[in-house]
Amino acid sequence: MNSIQSPTSTESKMKTREEIEEIIRNKRAERAGIVGQIIIWWNEDSWWSHTHNQGNYQENTPSEVIILNSKYSKVRDSIFYWDNVEVLYADAESFRTPFKNERYALDNNHVYISGTVILGADPKTFCFYQIKWEDSAYATDSTGRIYYKLEILNLDKETFQVVGRTHGFDQFWVYNIGRKLTGEDLKKAIEKYKIPLSATKLFFKNLLKIKK
Repeated sequence: MNSIQSPTSTESKMKTREEIEEIIRNKRAERAGIVGQIIIWWNEDSWWSHTHNQGNYQENTPSEVIILNSKYSKVRDSIFYWDNVEVLYADAESFRTPFKNERYALDNNHVYISGTVILGADPKTFCFYQIKWEDSAYATDSTGRIYYKLEILNLDKETFQVVGRTHGFDQFWVYNIGRKLTGEDLKKAIEKYKIPLSATKLFFKNLLKIKK
């Protein structure tokens, strides 16, 4: 199977996410016939569903298929997400799945979620904010960016703290799934997670505006 070249940094800067996603959809459509030929023998009689539901990922698997976790697998020199979605731009040789959240993966060039490249994320330093002993839904890397799934969030990394799997706050506001909370949702989050009103002066001033 022919490999697909990773997009250059120039291409990434010139194209919007919507344009890149359209390119990916078109390339997947072009290669659907080839992918289908590989999957048809691999997934015959719902092999993937039966095997993965039981958790026996590698048992009775065709020799050319390597199960990496419950979401990703390697077929020859290609990586697939779930059963038949090819992970474009993936480097099969270095592709790995080190995260607790099995939708995430990386190789030497990119970080992926659900088989899609997280643009700009550094695979060498990408890691999740921790909440107690678990990974939160927020991640960061050496670039200083904060990620929520595919999004790069406009948060203050210096003061950002995670207080729940999808909740966090910085000196400017309180967030859930990367979005600013307002009204009752904001008040409930402050009470539930015991967020100090004096976390910073800016945060306190913004909170006063909400209460008025």
